[in-house]
Amino acid sequence: MKKLIFVLICLTFISCKKENEKPQTEEEKYNIIVDQADEINSKSMSGSYSGMIPCADCEGIAVLMTLKDDKTYSLETLYLGKEKNQKENQKGTYKIKSDLLILDISDAPNQYRIGENYLLQLDMEGQEITGETAKMYKLVKN
Repeated sequence: MKKLIFVLICLTFISCKKENEKPQTEEEKYNIIVDQADEINSKSMSGSYSGMIPCADCEGIAVLMTLKDDKTYSLETLYLGKEKNQKENQKGTYKIKSDLLILDISDAPNQYRIGENYLLQLDMEGQEITGETAKMYKLVKN
């Protein structure tokens, strides 16, 4: 009799769901998958990216962006042909959403489309730059 009661208690515990446990919606499952993919992408994104982007009033802007695994970045820009080759340094955090790298700055283009071993700078509205100079907005992984 004791064995039967023990078996019934075990079956009761196994068959019952936790009261607080809610089934996941499809959106919640998707968000978990996207978050996991973003985590994988952020690890593979670490490294340095460089390139020469166009400049309206100088010879060009040499760019060096370094991304770290802890989702921080450093961005060095050197304006060539300006008096004393003006240099700027910025540091901050970044996040990845789908195929976009987004820096935590607001006064300059802060979005980059992620490609295989490169980043493509987007304009201030997050759109791909078109025209003759479009290919010059690519930062290649070193």
